[in-house]
Amino acid sequence: MNRQSTTGPRPLAGWGWIFLAGWLALLAGSPAVVQAARTRSRAPKIVFIAGAKSHGPGDHEYERGSRLLARALETSPSLRDVRTEVHLNGWPLDPRTLDDADAIVMYSDGSDHGEVNHPLLQGDRLAALRRAMQRGAGLVLLHYSVFVPSKRGGPELLDWAGGYFDYESGAGRPPWYSKIQTAATTVVPASPRHPISRGLQPFPLRDEFYYNMRFREPDPRRTPILTTQLPNEAAPQTIAWAVQRADGGRGFVYTGGHFHANWEVDSLRKLVLNGIVWSAGRELPPTGIESSLSAENDGDLSAHDSADWPNVGNDKGAMRYSPLRQINRDSVRNLKVAWIYHTGDHDPAANTTIECTPIVVDGVMYLTTAQIKIVALDAATGRELWKYDPKTRGVNRGVAYWSDGKPAGERRILSALPDGRFISLDARTGRLDPQFGQGGVVDMRAGLDRDITGLNYGSTSAPAVFEDLAMVGIINSEGQPGAPGDIRAFNVRTGKEAWRFHTVPRPGEFGHDTWAGESWKDRSGVNPWSGFTVDAARGILFCGTGSAASDFYGGDRKGQNLFANSTLALNARTGKRIWHFQTIHHDLWDHDLPYPPVLVRVKHDGVELDAAAQVTKAGVLFLFGRTTGKPLFPVEERPVPASDVPGEEAWPTQPFPLKPPPFSRQTLTEDDLTDFTIAANADARAKFRKFRTGRNFTPPSVRGTVTIPGFHGGATWSGASFDPTTGLLYVNSNNVPNINTLLAPPPERPDAFNYTGYNRFLDLEGYPAIKPPWGNLTAIDLNRGEFAWQIVLGEVPALTARGIPPTGTENFGGAIVTAGGLVFIGGTQDEKFHAFDKKTGELLWEYKLDAGGYATPSTYAVDGRQYVVIAAGGGGKLTTRSGDAFVAFALPRKK
Repeated sequence: MNRQSTTGPRPLAGWGWIFLAGWLALLAGSPAVVQAARTRSRAPKIVFIAGAKSHGPGDHEYERGSRLLARALETSPSLRDVRTEVHLNGWPLDPRTLDDADAIVMYSDGSDHGEVNHPLLQGDRLAALRRAMQRGAGLVLLHYSVFVPSKRGGPELLDWAGGYFDYESGAGRPPWYSKIQTAATTVVPASPRHPISRGLQPFPLRDEFYYNMRFREPDPRRTPILTTQLPNEAAPQTIAWAVQRADGGRGFVYTGGHFHANWEVDSLRKLVLNGIVWSAGRELPPTGIESSLSAENDGDLSAHDSADWPNVGNDKGAMRYSPLRQINRDSVRNLKVAWIYHTGDHDPAANTTIECTPIVVDGVMYLTTAQIKIVALDAATGRELWKYDPKTRGVNRGVAYWSDGKPAGERRILSALPDGRFISLDARTGRLDPQFGQGGVVDMRAGLDRDITGLNYGSTSAPAVFEDLAMVGIINSEGQPGAPGDIRAFNVRTGKEAWRFHTVPRPGEFGHDTWAGESWKDRSGVNPWSGFTVDAARGILFCGTGSAASDFYGGDRKGQNLFANSTLALNARTGKRIWHFQTIHHDLWDHDLPYPPVLVRVKHDGVELDAAAQVTKAGVLFLFGRTTGKPLFPVEERPVPASDVPGEEAWPTQPFPLKPPPFSRQTLTEDDLTDFTIAANADARAKFRKFRTGRNFTPPSVRGTVTIPGFHGGATWSGASFDPTTGLLYVNSNNVPNINTLLAPPPERPDAFNYTGYNRFLDLEGYPAIKPPWGNLTAIDLNRGEFAWQIVLGEVPALTARGIPPTGTENFGGAIVTAGGLVFIGGTQDEKFHAFDKKTGELLWEYKLDAGGYATPSTYAVDGRQYVVIAAGGGGKLTTRSGDAFVAFALPRKK
């Protein structure tokens, strides 16, 4: 240790000179010295923007590599202190996180092949990055993030990073043409004296390299760092370089990038870590940045890592996938309750439930309670921050978040209510936004084309947010008369309606001819009650619609009835139809599309395709090309049974996807009836013989028709989740038949058929009169159109005690899937919360909740700790005891 003299004036220490230089630079306005003083006076902050494809998470190679790099920096013996943040879903929702970053590392996808979707070109991201560069922050570009259009973003990257790949170059080439080679080669340090490559020797490497970059020549600021001789190229190619900017900031670019696969290549690991630390303004030790971190630690979260769940489906395409892996196959057995928030407003006498999926943004959780109070919690502790009571009742499945993207800018929580109000709250305070509608409230019941006094009209699903628009799903009457089911978009700042799409086409509109005569007039149903998904990169809004009213009799609405029971793709900015596919013609079974299509990416015949996966109450899945609506697996129109009800004209055919196979039962025969006891079987057979029976799409009848799948699916509003790393989609479903019975009409109204209600087909003990399983969880490989596995979901404890294997139960509340190898789901009547191995379906962990978890969970991270949260509200359609809790689980903190 160096000691100072204790006599006479004390000389200024080395660090003192740096601080003095910094203050002098502040007075003189020198960015270079300001940056040096700032980065040396505190631990540098390095922000990783990982998997930055603008449509959501899923670029797992980038996410895993970013976590490895961040952890390597935080654990390196070469560094005394460093702060890292890894934003796993592509871009910080709050751009203020970049305001004090010393280096910004983009390890990401550049764009889709439309070449307009680069993450830098979304919203005001380029402006946020520009602010960081203007104050001298460093910029590191890894792998595909060096791709950017030359006309937008390219000039900035020339200044900030010294070069980029111009994928608009190449005369006569398609826009995405580039020189890309995956090669085993020897890479050579081009500037052995530069701090980044000091001491490195040539080393062998197999990687995917981008090259033929656009540089400004000459550029004395840029220093080549690595070159390599690639096959079929005449000259060595530059694959890494550094830049010292005039503003004092630094840049580093490496165009390879499979870090997880190449993590054990010491020279590459050191080079990239050196480049990041050097770009942050920190001088490198003579031997560079050392790290002995194993690639197996890529799931570790650092103390500063956070990851949001910003929409009810996480990404706007509702994959419900999380790249978090702190909770994984090995560690999930140690999962414990981290906190419980009691809403205090459940009502057992009213059979209340909670179906809300909490969202999490910047460490704050937003949710709705049993009585639809809107609450903000500290996501790490469950401490209540604010509460707003809209004084309404019903069911709500979540809220939406909107931000203007500006530092300290506007943040809003949007909620559409069952009573028809649409409200906007300040996300920080919970107060109504006075600029939205009338004092923060829009009355959606106003401005319709008919008087809906006394009729059902409102919303139960979370709004979808795209740019400055919010789209709202509608609930309305399932019989006539009723309110319209039109899709409506509102401006999130003002509450003014921006556009409306008629789900029942008017004269002159496409599809109007699918309604006989005047049957389109004042028609109810045909509503997107389950919400929306959004392809934000393309500006496409997706939804699935409900059946036309009345649910079980269509004699007064002859025809195919567009756009009922249809997957719809609309222009999100204008509401204009792009494509549609009707999954059931002239629905008579209440087989609404219960969830919007999940936006996925699949590989068919070696080609990667963007797709939309639609699960149905009918127990089948349709897979569509996302931009065309063309089925990606064959679909056949097959004859189905005719109706025997006077006046009814059931549609003669229905669409049947040939792949994947149905995930719920499609037929019911006497051999399928319960056999728990001889008496139960005899009773079920006697009932069965009285009804009209057959396969699915057997129409309702006055004698009663056994409907399979039943009114609760197949799939339900529980929807599906998708793992982009494997191509597997996970859907929970029911196998409980209903009896669909119409009441004979009075003589004066021979066409006025009504129905007797939602009657289940039950045995003597009140259990479903069909052999188990009554509930399933299925993993479907969307690349092949085959099941990966299917398991029984849930059990009836009373039957298990009698030695009957688990039967499964009806279930409500969907699954989420994580990079940790897990599928989390509650939903079952046995009130358990489960974690399954996503590869095999093996049960790895379960927890008995105090009330049923009839909601889809979410997972997130705050300050390096991953949480999984689910609403335990019970009650509802499964009529178990009501509850009032949100329960968050996490691993015990390391001591």
